Order: sequence, then C-alpha cells, then structure tokens
Amino acid sequence: MSIKLMTQVWEHSQAGGSARLLLLCIADHANDNGTGAWPSIATLARKTRISERNVTRLCRELEKL
Repeated sequence: MSIKLMTQVWEHSQAGGSARLLLLCIADHANDNGTGAWPSIATLARKTRISERNVTRLCRELEKL
C-alpha cells in the first residue's frame, strides 16, 4: 500500500467520482515508487463495489486522462 501515491491522487488527479475511487484503489496496490500495481479487474471491482464492466470502462477513461 502506498500512502504516498494515494496522497498524490487526492492532490493532483483530474479524475472524479468512481474514476477517482478506482485510481485510489490502484494506488493502494502500488509501491511508493509507483511499481507493482497489478490488481485484477475482479479485485478492483470487489474493492470499489463497481461492476467489472464499469471498472474496465473507467480504466480506459483514466488512461485517456
């Protein structure tokens, strides 16, 4: 878990709503240097309580940002 990266999401992310929640969840899986964030779609869906389909869609949106 990287509190450092989660803080950066809070301070700098342009994402909002469910996309921001998803980004925070991904950051929670990362190391402080930004590596190691490889949670599955199913894990992200379970932790965020967002459907797998929407997690996939939101990941594409985050990539565009």
